[in-house]
Amino acid sequence: METMEVKTGAMTGEQLESILDRVFRDHKDDIGAWHKRMMEDHEENLINVEGYVAVLDIATIRVDSWDGCNGYYELSAEQYSDAMGKFGENIILDEDAVMTKQGLVKRYRFPLVINEIAGEDIFQYRIVKKEDSPLKNIVGGMVSPTQSIEWRMRRGGD
Repeated sequence: METMEVKTGAMTGEQLESILDRVFRDHKDDIGAWHKRMMEDHEENLINVEGYVAVLDIATIRVDSWDGCNGYYELSAEQYSDAMGKFGENIILDEDAVMTKQGLVKRYRFPLVINEIAGEDIFQYRIVKKEDSPLKNIVGGMVSPTQSIEWRMRRGGD
């Protein structure tokens, strides 16, 4: 049986890199197979809902509450089921509809339409069929189209 001398003390960066290179080289196929298997088993936790859109009715006076509106709106599985129930779609929530195999909570994502309406109390999302969605950017009397664009650039998210 071959014996190996074990050294103690500080290891240089080159020594560590040499060891890691040897491990990755010796196990390259195993690492590749593991990664391939992992990607086959991976399940996204974002589900894009087709045919519907989330409309944000926002009072222009409250436009500074926009943070985070960046083109989509997400619902939990329970909220998604409730929203679709209003359109007559009976969605049964089983374990697969709520959580991925990896234990991630699923989020149901709708495209977002921002609908500006003058007023003080309006700040809510409505889920509607795409063909029924109102025109984008209906600008209320309190804000000019230029101001609207400036606010959207500043607050519209990524």
